[in-house]
Amino acid sequence: MTRQMKHKVLIFISALVVVAMAATAFVLTRSQTTALELKPKIGNCYLFSAKEFDAPSPLTNPLPCAQMHNAETYWVAKWPLKLEPPRYSDDLIHDVAERICLAHWDFPDDANLNYWAYFYPSPAQWAEGARWLRCDAMVQSYKEGGFDKQYLEWPGSLYLDNGFLEVPFF
Repeated sequence: MTRQMKHKVLIFISALVVVAMAATAFVLTRSQTTALELKPKIGNCYLFSAKEFDAPSPLTNPLPCAQMHNAETYWVAKWPLKLEPPRYSDDLIHDVAERICLAHWDFPDDANLNYWAYFYPSPAQWAEGARWLRCDAMVQSYKEGGFDKQYLEWPGSLYLDNGFLEVPFF
């Protein structure tokens, strides 16, 4: 085999190795993706981005409350209407969520938790049998600026501490 031929074979083998490694990394990444939770629980913690906060259904699973987060689930109810949420108007969904979530908002007026958000199952979760409305509590700081400045982050569970953090935010 000539020197030029050996060089071409080496390049070809190197290219195959790179392609195989990339394919393996893709498969590992895809298989490690976890499905979104089907049964949210009171006390779960989340770190929302602005995109996640604006989404009607969860985009991420809960994380340990010891980590920094900006939302905690304070109530989970059975979805009260017959059809899946996207079949109703945004106004009707909001009215249903407001009635349920505010009925279970038990935090004192001076608690750090001062804002609520709601989520319902995604179409994939609905297809798996999920039928819930999740109410999450947050701390809105009333500061101007980006999303992460408007909704504060904290470690630990404010839900378990009746909405208060031992060390003040402000």
